[in-house]
Amino acid sequence: MAWTIGTGAGGMDTLETFRKVKIATKPQKEPQRADKIFREVPSDITDKFKELPEKSDLQSDLPISIELGNSYIMNEQDLANSLTIFKQLLKNNTQGLCITRTHPDKIRKDHKLTEATIKWLSKDICDFSVPPVLEKLSHVIIDFYRKHENSVVILDGLEYLKTNNDFNRILKFIDHLKDLVFMYKCTLILPINYKIFPEDEIALLKKNMIEITST
Repeated sequence: MAWTIGTGAGGMDTLETFRKVKIATKPQKEPQRADKIFREVPSDITDKFKELPEKSDLQSDLPISIELGNSYIMNEQDLANSLTIFKQLLKNNTQGLCITRTHPDKIRKDHKLTEATIKWLSKDICDFSVPPVLEKLSHVIIDFYRKHENSVVILDGLEYLKTNNDFNRILKFIDHLKDLVFMYKCTLILPINYKIFPEDEIALLKKNMIEITST
């Protein structure tokens, strides 16, 4: 399998199980301001932004270049590729949060994922669940980014969010997350099955994000 980053800059390293990939050099645009319906960025964010490094060594064990402050989108029906990247980032002492429609016990068992926080995107209430309410999701992710600098978040289940929220609000929510990722110098991975969404919605979701493709 070969992975290719569609937009962004940086070097590349190779794992034994992957071939080298080509990395485009077009820089990522700065994300637009988040919508007011979501929680405001904490007042200490400016100081944190100045203190964090512009680049990281997160890509040292990856077949692609992953840089802090970037948001990535992937076309996949499951989380296999996203979790491969996620697990490699965790090996570099990176804190990770995985929000997914799949039950956390299955994620841990199938992917041997033990060194991460896993939240179940579900209306069922339990200690490890988070409902498909955009404001509550925003709070969970902001809180994680604030507590864990240079961290990585996987947000799975966008199609489920769409059944519970208007797409325009989802788009504003994603833009809000991209702002936070850029300012906190963290990482966001957004796995989506492109077949579920209309082309115009996919194009809007890709805006100001870096696409990772696999062949």
